[in-house]
Amino acid sequence: MLPFGFMKQHLLHTRLLIIGQGIAGSMLAYALWRRGLTRPEDFMVIDAGDTHAATRVSTGVINPFGFARLNYSAVAPEVGAAWEHYNRLERMLQHHLGTHTRYAFAHPLLRLFTSPMEAGRWQERYRLPVLPHGSRRHNICLTQGGGVVPNSGWIEAARLVRDIRRLLQQRQQYIHADIPASTLMTSLRQASGNIAELHSIRYSALILCSGVQHALATGNSLPDARLPYYPVGGEVMSLYLPAWPVELAVSRGITIQPSRTHSGWIRVGATYQRTPDTDLPNAEGIAWLRNQFDQLCIRMRSGMPDSTGRMYQQAVASAVFTSGIRPAAIDRQPYLGQMRQPLPQCPPVYIMNGLGSRGIARAPVLAETLANHILQKAPIPPAWQVQRVPLDQSSQTWECSASAD
Repeated sequence: MLPFGFMKQHLLHTRLLIIGQGIAGSMLAYALWRRGLTRPEDFMVIDAGDTHAATRVSTGVINPFGFARLNYSAVAPEVGAAWEHYNRLERMLQHHLGTHTRYAFAHPLLRLFTSPMEAGRWQERYRLPVLPHGSRRHNICLTQGGGVVPNSGWIEAARLVRDIRRLLQQRQQYIHADIPASTLMTSLRQASGNIAELHSIRYSALILCSGVQHALATGNSLPDARLPYYPVGGEVMSLYLPAWPVELAVSRGITIQPSRTHSGWIRVGATYQRTPDTDLPNAEGIAWLRNQFDQLCIRMRSGMPDSTGRMYQQAVASAVFTSGIRPAAIDRQPYLGQMRQPLPQCPPVYIMNGLGSRGIARAPVLAETLANHILQKAPIPPAWQVQRVPLDQSSQTWECSASAD
């Protein structure tokens, strides 16, 4: 990590400074690249790594359905555009990095019904065929029946974020540094003439894409600290299981997703912890994942040799668990746009946060919308506007004091 205050002798002026390079900051960087902003003078990204990163707890699944109520999810209208976006991004990264790495995998998702009633509701809500109960599909016994979800699949999110970082570094648009909320606050307070300085970078606009990292920081007085967040923690279980016989993602309480870039590995998850007090895996979540996976495997092991069952048990025993915190907004809509800012000498502060558990599907459209808003003053849909939320007037207000350049 670069020490604070590096490059002091080489002061750089960038138009846009993005804080955070999770899925939100990564997709925003790509949206700006698509508009020709490829130089450090156009924008830069500062990130401290994957602290609290929602990417760690994402299976990357894109699914237009909401299985809890058997309806279409809020992201369903955005799914088609998301696939187009990720496919373009994949080709761009392959070209500029000189690789053949894949990130986007469009495959039908197999939903295993939990009761006979779900089959009728499936046909009623989605108008899709039902796989009969007792049948066998993709090496799984459908004891209660099942259905195939169209226009679904998954994104290898961690690899995608990593390679976007590589391209940012190649273009000298990335700085690896931990910027506390208090340091950002000082930068804004000392602004002059709508220009602020941070890490020896002068910037004309600040964009907060840092998830819960700053929003939950103790003593944070940045504008996003006064927004109502509903952070959701979770765990994902990764297993090395070359004998796994299913090539598509499977959903029944959890989602099981085979990795296309790490042969033999599958990801299982994710859990949902409504009041996380840490971003570390907890025993309850680990036990739940193991139990859910075992219940699904029971439906697959019938007719298989005992050695296969033992192999599954060994894989679960040696599983790797990762965890993170999703930055959900309290009304399940993202925070997007320019913050309220009654401070004339400070640069504008924008935000892209609160994407929640479906952030992989939402991020492309949100990033395009924010890029158009910043560069062309295009409107943001009212449901996403950050200013839809009345801030707590009793919260600490932030003040700027002019300073010489």
